[in-house]
Amino acid sequence: MTNWELPPAVPHNPTCGACHGEIEHDGDTYRCNQCKLIFDPHDLTAEFADEEDEVCGADCDNEFHGWNRINIGYTYDCTTCILPEGHQDDHYTNCRPRKVAP
Repeated sequence: MTNWELPPAVPHNPTCGACHGEIEHDGDTYRCNQCKLIFDPHDLTAEFADEEDEVCGADCDNEFHGWNRINIGYTYDCTTCILPEGHQDDHYTNCRPRKVAP
């Protein structure tokens, strides 16, 4: 045995829930510059970084979200992009798979 100590774990910042990219801590909140979102440091809920921004509203453009495209018998319930207008990453549409009766 040596007198050396093993290094402790290093906690990482959370990642953005929309783009899964790294976010910065500015002293008060976490911030994703790509998606133009800020996250509460306690419960990690998101809100627009600039409350005057409008919602992007772009339609889902994922070609694999059609009927039987990924899994037989499934389709997707797609929505429009809920990120702030002018975000720099892909659109976040929160599409959900849904089984369709044969």
